[in-house]
Amino acid sequence: MVPRVRKPGWMLLSPYTNPCLPKKPRTMPPTSAALAHVFNPHDLIDPYYIAAYKAYKRNTTGETRDVDLPLPVGVTWFQRFQTNFMDLEESHMDAYLNILRKRQRAYPDVYTPRVNLLHTQFFSYLKIQWRQIFGPRVEGKPPTAWKMLEHKWPTEDLKMVRGIIPYGSRPWHEVDYVLIPCNLGREHWVLASLDLREGKIFLLDSFRQQVPWEHRLKQVACLRWFIPSMLHQIGFHDSRKADDTTYKLSKSAFRMSILDGRHGVPQQQQRYVIFKILFYPIRF
Repeated sequence: MVPRVRKPGWMLLSPYTNPCLPKKPRTMPPTSAALAHVFNPHDLIDPYYIAAYKAYKRNTTGETRDVDLPLPVGVTWFQRFQTNFMDLEESHMDAYLNILRKRQRAYPDVYTPRVNLLHTQFFSYLKIQWRQIFGPRVEGKPPTAWKMLEHKWPTEDLKMVRGIIPYGSRPWHEVDYVLIPCNLGREHWVLASLDLREGKIFLLDSFRQQVPWEHRLKQVACLRWFIPSMLHQIGFHDSRKADDTTYKLSKSAFRMSILDGRHGVPQQQQRYVIFKILFYPIRF
């Protein structure tokens, strides 16, 4: 009787399971056409998409679109971009910043990776925390009994500082700037640019208003005092010193400066057209 020969099964013969066989590439190399494409943010939009957008705005059947937040919106959401006398909602800011984060992640050679883009909820949340910790009557500066470097923040509150959310962010010790859209007084948008190397906050104002300096200082007090406290709790200073031996940022409240048209910030003629300001800080 001829002895039975035991043959290896098909799973062992597969190059993905048998370590003795050479591995096959899982993905095909990019074609020459794909390598030739270089992203340029100034390229003109395809006329096909412009025509489709115009046709959608003429649609009165209540059709919605997902703006990738995810947030299904209707035609009126897009019409606000062309109306000078209507405030833009937080979702308009967040949708645009989400696009920038995706482009920053996909094209690091075009959009610098040393900048974090946060959504509008961060500033709103810090204002709520300020009122809950100090009360509604405390403005500008916390009481002397509050120790900035000893305050303990919950883990959920530190997810943005650690770079966990929003998607596409990086831990703050790996970036130099953090951009935060801020709604001041429920009617005016500015962009806060946090310089983590110098401990400064630059308020980019696209519509110069006759507002006293002390009033603006009170409106962003939550950023000036809470940000250093959060950075201290996550070990920001130690991590930064390990990467940069010349790092000497102090653990005190951030200083603030206001930048407007005199400093090159794009200005607008109408009060409510504030979306343009978000394009300026990309130069960082």
